[in-house]
Amino acid sequence: MTRYELLDRIGVGGMAEIFRGKAVAAGGFEKPVAIKRILPHLSQDTRFVELLIAEAKVLSLLKHRNIVQIFDVGLGDDNQYFLVMEFVDGKDLGAIQRALEQKRRRIPFDLALHIGAEICEALEHAHTARAPDGKQMSLVHRDVSPSNVLL
Repeated sequence: MTRYELLDRIGVGGMAEIFRGKAVAAGGFEKPVAIKRILPHLSQDTRFVELLIAEAKVLSLLKHRNIVQIFDVGLGDDNQYFLVMEFVDGKDLGAIQRALEQKRRRIPFDLALHIGAEICEALEHAHTARAPDGKQMSLVHRDVSPSNVLL
C-alpha cells in the first residue's frame, strides 16, 4: 500500500493548498509528488469536495506532456480529501516574471513565444479531449494565469 507524506507547502489559492510531498511504498520506494488539499475551513463544504473530485476525474482523462498528471484521490486521517499529482520541479511563470521585473528585464521574445505555444497546445488538448464514451468534453480552463504555468 502506498502512503503519502507532506514535506512543504508550496502554494495556496482560494480553494486549496499545494504541498510538495512523496509517495512511500514497500522496499524503500519513494516518488516525489504534489498533493493538493482543500483549505481546512472549506473541507466540510460538500460543494468544494465535489469540485475537487470532479477536477480529479477530468484530469485523469487528459494525457499530454504539458498537463500535470493525476495519480490518486484520497481521504486523509484528518477527513480531508486530497489529490496526488505529478510533481513539477521548477518555477511558475508568475514567479519568473516577478524576478525579471525586479531586475528590469523581460522574458526573451523567442522564449515567450515558445511558452505561449506550449500553453496553447495544452489548452487545445483539453478543449478537444473526448470522454470514455467518445463524446467531446469541450473543457475550458477557467484559471489560466502565469502562476498556474509551471516551467
